[in-house]
Amino acid sequence: MKYFLIQNGANRFVVDSSGFKQICGEGWYVIDVAIAPCYKSAVTLFAES
Repeated sequence: MKYFLIQNGANRFVVDSSGFKQICGEGWYVIDVAIAPCYKSAVTLFAES
């Protein structure tokens, strides 16, 4: 699965494509794209916050 490392000011998050689509256009932008299964927990934490 492809994950996106995104940044909004000093905040950085890793989301999947659906998460990126939800927040795209609200000050967020992609700074890196990688195949990164190890970020699954970060995606979960972002989704819960």
